[in-house]
This record gives sequence, structure tokens and C-alpha cells, in this order.
Amino acid sequence: MNRKTVFAFVFILILALFMLAVGVVAVFKNNSVPINSADKGDIAEFTPAFATETLTLKHSVNLIPIGKDHYYLMMTVNSDADADIVPFLVRAKPSYIEKSFPSGISVNAPKEIKGKVTRLNSKATSEVRELNSRLLSEGLITSDGQLNTYYYIDLRYKEFGVYRIFCGAGLAVLIVFGFLGGRSGALGKGGSKPLIGIFFVLTLGLAFLMLYVLSVGGSLI
Repeated sequence: MNRKTVFAFVFILILALFMLAVGVVAVFKNNSVPINSADKGDIAEFTPAFATETLTLKHSVNLIPIGKDHYYLMMTVNSDADADIVPFLVRAKPSYIEKSFPSGISVNAPKEIKGKVTRLNSKATSEVRELNSRLLSEGLITSDGQLNTYYYIDLRYKEFGVYRIFCGAGLAVLIVFGFLGGRSGALGKGGSKPLIGIFFVLTLGLAFLMLYVLSVGGSLI
């Protein structure tokens, strides 16, 4: 193999290990802190009593739709009647919200939920600022209780952790597939068409999954 090929294999291997490590940490990280003291990367825990969808962001690459983010305004249950109730921006699946908050209100006994404190991208930050202005004008929040324009609580962090593990494992499989196929000539000119087809499908599928995870998955760390 020439230097360029070796460099490509090493780069993909490092990327595979990184995706695996980040995914494993997300799936198995369970230590949580109260939401009021949580910082970026922490797993925040809180008991919500209200949820309503307030923001939907569409993701695309060269006008090709990749996925959507659904963000919800949540209010927490607070035992201290004199304390201000601070709203939080939460990313979650619509199916989860519909099940847990029919009509926007938690009709079941309050349940503690956990989510990762994650940085908003620049597009989302701009959208949240506009959202704050709209919620203020509608009287849904106060000037002292505006949504944080830099961070949100991600309830899908474990789901995307699993996706990242799949990405890492898929990259590792492609490395082995490409190395063995290249050495045997099965993926070269005049090689096995079925194997070349399988390699192409695997590469295409993994590329789409990587695009989805990197576009919709949120901050890697």
C-alpha cells in the first residue's frame, strides 16, 4: 500500500475509535446532577410538569433533507412555592412527549427524567433568541425566566450514543473489508462484482448514518 492509502486507513481507524468511545460514554454515563447546578456535558435530572413543542429545526446537506430536531419548552416541578420556575429547552422525540405529556400536561405521577446538557449550534441559538421574544410577547415567560440561548437538555443523548457506536463499528468493518479486499484484489479492477456491490452499499449506508449523526446528533462531547 502507498502512503496515501495507509494515511486513509489510519485516519478512518482513529475516527472509528473516537466514535466508539464517544458512543460508549454516552450510553453508559449515568451520574447525574440537579438541573440547576448542571454544566455543559453533565447529565441533568429534573421532574417536568409541563411540555409543549416550541421549535423545530430541519437539517439538510446540499438541499437533501437529513432529519429534524424537535425542541420543547418544559417547566419543572418545584417544591419551593417562593422560588421562580425557570423554563428549559429540551430536545426529545415527539412520540415520547405525546405519551408522557398528553395535552401538554403530565397526567401521571411526576417522574424524574435525565438529559445531557448540550451546546446549541449557531442556527439554533438564533432561533431560540427569536423564540424568547415571541414567548415574552405572549406572556408565557418572564424577562427573568428566558430560555438559555446557548444550551439545551438532550433527552436523546443515549439514542445517538448507540448510533455513534454503530458508526464506529461500521467504520471498523469497512477498514477490514477494504484491507482484505485490496490485498486479495477482490475490490480492484476485475474483482468480484458482488463484493464490490456489498462494499459500495455498506459505504453508502454508513455515509448517510454519519451525516445524520453529525447533523442531528448534537455536540460530540
